[in-house]
Amino acid sequence: MGVEVVKTRDSHLSLMEAAIKDDIKFVGGTTGGFIFTDFLFASDGMYSVAKILEMLALAGTRFGQLDKQVPKLQMNKKAIHVPWDKKGRVMRYLMKDTDNQPHRILLDGVKLILDNKKSTSVMMWPDRAKQLFHVHAESADKELAEILISQYEEKIVEWRDTKD
Repeated sequence: MGVEVVKTRDSHLSLMEAAIKDDIKFVGGTTGGFIFTDFLFASDGMYSVAKILEMLALAGTRFGQLDKQVPKLQMNKKAIHVPWDKKGRVMRYLMKDTDNQPHRILLDGVKLILDNKKSTSVMMWPDRAKQLFHVHAESADKELAEILISQYEEKIVEWRDTKD
C-alpha cells in the first residue's frame, strides 16, 4: 500500500512516543485506538471514523473491496500459567530455541514469521500484569494455527517446569 510500518511495544506510552515523531502521521493500537497526529495526539473515535471514510473516498475504494484484499487468517490464542519467578527462564529458553529462526521479531516477546507470504506466524510474550504467558498463532490454515499453539504450549510448559 506504499506505507512504512513502524512497530512499537504494545503499550499506550509506546504509541504516544511514536505519535510525537514528525515523520509518523498515523498510529494504530492493538485494541483499536487510532491516533491521527495532524489532529490530536490521543485517540478520538469520531475523528477516526471521519478520517477513515475520507481515506476510502480519496482512494476510490469501499470497505468490501478492502475486505477482499486482506487475507483471511485464523488466529488461535492460548494463555499459559507461568509464575512470576519462572517468566525469565521461559523467555531465556524461548530466545535460545528461536535463535536460528530467519524471521524473528523481538518486541514485547518473540514473534516468528514462518512463511514468505507472512500469513503464518506465532507470537509469544509474558503478560505484564498476570502470571501468564500468551501464545497467538495465525495462519490461513486453521489446523496449522492449532498445531503451532500446541507445539509452543508444550515447550513453554516444559521450560516452566524444568529444574535448573
